Amino acid sequence: MQGAREPHGKRSAHAAANNEAQSVDCASQAVRELRRSQSGRLERDLPFSWQRCLVSIVSYGLLLTDVLRTGLGVESLHVYVPVEPDSVLYFGPYAYPVVHIARHENDTTTLPYWAYKYDTTSTSVRATVQQLRVSTWPPCVTYQGPECAETDGLTRTTVFDMIDGLVERVSKHRSGGSRAGHVVLRDEHLWVDRLNHLVLPWLFRRVIRRTSQAIFFSTARLKDEHRPICGHERPRPFACDEVWINFAHHCRASNPLCSEVTDVWHHLTQRLRRLQQQYPNASLDAVVVEGMDDFSRGGLMFHGRKLYDIVVLTRIRSCSEGGCETLAVDDYRYEGALLTTSATDWYSIIAWIRATGQGYTWARVVSLIAGIFYARSSESELERSALSDRIFFTIRTFFLIPSQVIIYGSLFPIWCYVIAHTMDASIVYELVAHHFNSPLGVYRFDLATFVRISAVSMRSVWVVASVCHSLLSLHCRRSWSPNLGIPGIPEFFISILASITVFAQVRALSWRSTEVLQVHDVAAASLRLQRVRGQQYDSCRGLINQIVLGTTIDTQFLMCSMWFVSTIATFLWALHRVSPRCMPYTLRMVSRTYVSYSASNLWPVNALVVSWSGSVVTDERKRSRRPRRQASEASATSLRPLFMESDSPRRRRSGSRLLSRLHVLAHSALSSIRSGSTDFRRELSLVHKRGASADSSIYLVNLATMTDPIMLLLLRTHSGRLIGLFKSRRTNQLLLLPHSMFVSDSDLPLDWTELELVMWLSTARLYWCDLLHAG
Repeated sequence: MQGAREPHGKRSAHAAANNEAQSVDCASQAVRELRRSQSGRLERDLPFSWQRCLVSIVSYGLLLTDVLRTGLGVESLHVYVPVEPDSVLYFGPYAYPVVHIARHENDTTTLPYWAYKYDTTSTSVRATVQQLRVSTWPPCVTYQGPECAETDGLTRTTVFDMIDGLVERVSKHRSGGSRAGHVVLRDEHLWVDRLNHLVLPWLFRRVIRRTSQAIFFSTARLKDEHRPICGHERPRPFACDEVWINFAHHCRASNPLCSEVTDVWHHLTQRLRRLQQQYPNASLDAVVVEGMDDFSRGGLMFHGRKLYDIVVLTRIRSCSEGGCETLAVDDYRYEGALLTTSATDWYSIIAWIRATGQGYTWARVVSLIAGIFYARSSESELERSALSDRIFFTIRTFFLIPSQVIIYGSLFPIWCYVIAHTMDASIVYELVAHHFNSPLGVYRFDLATFVRISAVSMRSVWVVASVCHSLLSLHCRRSWSPNLGIPGIPEFFISILASITVFAQVRALSWRSTEVLQVHDVAAASLRLQRVRGQQYDSCRGLINQIVLGTTIDTQFLMCSMWFVSTIATFLWALHRVSPRCMPYTLRMVSRTYVSYSASNLWPVNALVVSWSGSVVTDERKRSRRPRRQASEASATSLRPLFMESDSPRRRRSGSRLLSRLHVLAHSALSSIRSGSTDFRRELSLVHKRGASADSSIYLVNLATMTDPIMLLLLRTHSGRLIGLFKSRRTNQLLLLPHSMFVSDSDLPLDWTELELVMWLSTARLYWCDLLHAG
């Protein structure tokens, strides 16, 4: 009996399996019939628009060449002069004369204020002037008096008195128990030079601290060969032991401002000898004013920078028993800047992350094109058409989908770009800032270089996109259902917000400020501690703090952009409310896209973080004239495409013949998505009452979202996702609805009594093109 039961049990199981397989086959056949029945109504083709085509080509071109245009990261610093491991001279070294003025010369030309009021080499000089209260300096030069007539410049007589007075005052100064002619200062100053320095300064401005020193060298010491400037005698300059003073080792052949200098102090000694030869009967004395910034606070890979400068003010005098008279003064300067970074150590990691993001965008576009070709080729109207005709319709459909939806709809590449950007933004923005630096404020504009810098600065667009994705995820996380629509940002709005960062570090001399905020005379005993403090850079802070400091510019300008756009939107809304006729336009930062039940079930809502075609500026006159009874009428924010609909579902072998039999639809599927009207929203919600335009809309959105490579894997691998095949009790229409909405707690406007469940299916067992009709 047991042996008889076992074959019978096996036969029963086998029969059940056969029945299940037959049921699945029948259901699959029914789904394919559903697809074929709707293919004649899925008229998504637009009359070719060159304007729209060019916009998409440019958008996709920028997306696919992002890494090719901006690079994978900072691979090396070979364009800068290496000083030590992870440290380079990224500015300079420079050596140049500023002015040489004789007392009785007849030159009536004026000198610009830059060298004595705005240049970074003047910071320590002005700090010394403020501390010693040198009266020969105009108050406006030290930011302590009314504005000067800077367009007129400084007269040579004024500059002569400024240098002469400072040298005289330093020579007589005695600080505490130190010897005369020696001043050591700790000072704090502003550096306002770029647009980002003016944006929210109370929140983001960071002052610069530095150590300054002024040493007077008398005539006797300068003449004594056994008492060199950098000898053992105290006081001596800080920079005697610095690496950057070796110009012979650090000067590039392309830098004409250091080609004649081997060593700063050797060059200075030779220059003083030449001045002595020029004035053989005069006596020379000089003041060496040097400044050394503390290392600025850096980010994750940029650990800091510091500026060095040496200003040599020489006084040539004729002395007699009755006293001394200054015959001439001379101003000569040396400067450079040191940058410390570990960017090259992180390059392989950053390059891999950024290349992964770029590779995914390529795969995204390729999968979109391949998906469109496969879906269109499976339609009854085109499955027997020539290959060239199917390619033609694929291209037309490709340009029908908004490019911004594809570019910003995938979260994976966005996070790859954001992670790479936050890691190296600190050093990248520092190198961008260096591009605009120039000695004495003379900048040479190069268009090609500016375009490359702009492309790098536009990396902040991914930061904006990630913020939008995060906000949308939070919004739709709870108490959301597809019938509420997806609030998205209008097309190109993300690019508009991020584009302002291109101009973040553009400099303008009109807003330049290097005002010394405070000065403190420090004792010689604490000088060593101050020097050690100035040499250190802070690399021990928290990771989050380092990353935030690296993206300060992004934070500044995104906050500023949002404030600016919000202000304009509020202003236009107020004008429209007061006088709708005079101001019919409003500005919308959020535009809803009404979607089917596939959203959040078969594809994530983040795929439509960019509104399908919402416009930033809306003409309210057109919105008010829109007939509400026509659910598929294009809204004021749409591009108003003209769809084509065939008058017959008969198959054509030639795509050109098929196109000739299409005529213009006044109410297109895409426009129905854009309208956001109440009628269209209701039509999408009531699945058994949908028209052809709603079905076309569902098909097109699913086509755009389900071609994402990650979504393809989730839908087609392993068990996939459950989807139900339903039949309308009213119209006998077949419907594909996700299982998740069947068990959802959301308040969906569906009457389940009007729907009959045929079978549950897995998305992995259905043809992919069948899933395009789901929802």
